[in-house]
Amino acid sequence: MDVVSPAAINLDFQTGIAADTLLFGSVRHAWYDDTILSPEYFDSVVGIGTEGDSITDIASTWAVNLGIGRRFSNSFSGSVAFGLEPGIDDLVSPLSPMDGNRSISIGGQYTMGDVILSGGLQYTIPDDARPETGTPDVARADFADNDAVAVGVSSAYRF
Repeated sequence: MDVVSPAAINLDFQTGIAADTLLFGSVRHAWYDDTILSPEYFDSVVGIGTEGDSITDIASTWAVNLGIGRRFSNSFSGSVAFGLEPGIDDLVSPLSPMDGNRSISIGGQYTMGDVILSGGLQYTIPDDARPETGTPDVARADFADNDAVAVGVSSAYRF
């Protein structure tokens, strides 16, 4: 199968804004519309398009994330961040069943000698989207009023 994956550029930054306080963020642009996923014999089996057509149609996009981190003591630090990926069109590829999102994240890290405990929580609200296939552009499903929660934990030992 022929696959062409998208290029992306990321710009990450951080700067101190006060004692023990850090402003951080990132900006990302991905050229998803360059993505081609073309299984062998796909066109002849489904009877549409021409040889080399892609089963994906994902729009290029950008995303921004901005947050503040704070060290409360030598043992404990925390952060909060906000994210935005604007929507482009509510008709999307079935392989990308959302059209943009907004998020808020909180995280913390506690250090006890050589042991480091970390955790985080992210709440995301995806924009409404309608996956479509083929032409004419007809929605095959409706993803609306959704949200998601992600939780991560980590423990580490330094030696």
